[in-house]
Amino acid sequence: MMAEVIYRGFCIIIDTIAKLMDKIRPGWSDRNSSRISEWKLMAYAYSRSAIGIVGGVLVSIFVIIGIIGPYIAFERYNEFPASVNPDLYFLRPCIPPWCDPWSENLPLLGTDNWGRDILSLVLHGARISLVISLIVVALGVPLGIILGLLAGYFGGAVDEVMMRITDVFIAFPALILAIAFATVLPSRFREVLYTNVFTREFFLSLFALSKEEIPQLASLLAVIFALVLVWWPGYARIIRGSVLSVKEQAFVEAARSLGLSTWRVLFRHILPNVLSPVIVMVTFDLGTATLLAAALSFLGIGPQDPVPELGFLVSKGREYFPDKWWIVMFPGIALFIIALGWNLLGDSLRDVLDPKTRRSLEFKVKGKKQRKFKSVKRK
Repeated sequence: MMAEVIYRGFCIIIDTIAKLMDKIRPGWSDRNSSRISEWKLMAYAYSRSAIGIVGGVLVSIFVIIGIIGPYIAFERYNEFPASVNPDLYFLRPCIPPWCDPWSENLPLLGTDNWGRDILSLVLHGARISLVISLIVVALGVPLGIILGLLAGYFGGAVDEVMMRITDVFIAFPALILAIAFATVLPSRFREVLYTNVFTREFFLSLFALSKEEIPQLASLLAVIFALVLVWWPGYARIIRGSVLSVKEQAFVEAARSLGLSTWRVLFRHILPNVLSPVIVMVTFDLGTATLLAAALSFLGIGPQDPVPELGFLVSKGREYFPDKWWIVMFPGIALFIIALGWNLLGDSLRDVLDPKTRRSLEFKVKGKKQRKFKSVKRK
């Protein structure tokens, strides 16, 4: 029942997109009927994947919390209630049904050494983790795709130079290379933020941080830039290998013979045919980027107090573990759920985007329709 509801919901979205495209480009849905059918088949395959649905739900919750979390948090991350009321130091979690947080006026997930509500810190931290993962993937993936396309299509000296540069980056462990960049870059970003008002205000609002956190914002940007530098080589390698096999196919030769420009051949004909593994890899990497950024913060490379980055919250809580276990436990659970959701979704998309899986599903769907038609005809 749930699978059917999800499938019908996707079909409504696809049909709505087709109607909008028809208004912009009359006859678009007729010209792209096979593409629309393929999208609906993907939606059908996804709706039948329990793993994909669970992953999609977890990712949706994370994205929603990342967007609205700072606005629904009970407290700001830079408020220190224990300085006014010392009784708020290290309050234990008040979790129903063992405790009623509303009647006893106690924090749901406890407080830290400054009396800050852990739930509010996790809500703020979800926003920071979401923005980091999206920026890293949004910058690193296109860079890797473009370099991989150029290397695979042109070959020769272009391929040799780009792949040797890629090998240099791959040769270093990603975490070590990211630590090196993230350590030396904050001062450079600090200068940019202090001199450029628009850049400063944009990133402060993006991370939902106060103006006092400009030095910590510089550390965040340094972590993001460091992750981007170590993220693109994997995509360059995958795209290059796919382009080497696709560029010799007949439809690419036909596009060349029609006199289409190199960029049009690359981005209109080759790129759409090599994107499937990249989409799957992106979903996995959104979770990996969150964990790697948390690892850097855990090691002390990244934003410090009072910025509530999830990895830093875990690092800070280890000083009081296991007596004050909740300071480590709940940010750690948040990181676990984020990574699990992206990985489950990516695992499902790998099957959904596989043409062989879609073809087998297509035959099953047609077989069900034929059996229904025969049973109705007999009646």
